[in-house]
Amino acid sequence: QGLTVKPLLYALKILQRETPLTEYEARLGELIACERALEVLQQSQSRYHISEEVFEEQAEPLRQAIARLQGELPGSQTPEVLEEQRRDAAQLVTSAQRLGLREALQQMAEEGVVQLFLPHDGAPAIVGVVGALQLDVLKERMQAEYALPIDFEPCQFSIARWVSSDDKAALQKFVGLKPSAMADDLDGDPVFMASSQFTLKYDSERAPDVTFSDVKDYQKVTKG
Repeated sequence: QGLTVKPLLYALKILQRETPLTEYEARLGELIACERALEVLQQSQSRYHISEEVFEEQAEPLRQAIARLQGELPGSQTPEVLEEQRRDAAQLVTSAQRLGLREALQQMAEEGVVQLFLPHDGAPAIVGVVGALQLDVLKERMQAEYALPIDFEPCQFSIARWVSSDDKAALQKFVGLKPSAMADDLDGDPVFMASSQFTLKYDSERAPDVTFSDVKDYQKVTKG
């Protein structure tokens, strides 16, 4: 239960800070979160060959929570109204999952599992890894630890370089000229993203006052 439903409920609480929910909405959101968590657990049982004993140990608290929450919700609504309310609550849970996804990726980036880059042009976050195997590990952990089934789309960029300069104006000029190829890491430091070694070489040669690093300065110190 802790590996499946708690992240969803935590994300709902985060969402509630941004969009206050009524007590009924919160209860219905918790119910749907528990139902989704049970679905994920059932899928995991067949996929990972979880024993019936372990499955029941995880599933029974979820069933009890679902029954309790169903009993706490008013039963006077018509089926049509209830279905509409469930759709609204499902959207809240989906929004909460997106928040949970963002926090989970940030947590894994802080652990060093992946790098997370936030593009300057407002495009979706980019997950950086050394090899494809890391993506498989990330998908498995997101499913098992955060109850967040995810997939990835190919990115036009294949190279990331942290950029810095002793000349602040030169760095600002470079960043300003490359809005679609610039991102920030979780520390807010600028990262240049290139689609190929040729592009990296071309742009770096035209910015002689800017340093392009494959690791951050503090990582170099640590490795040294």
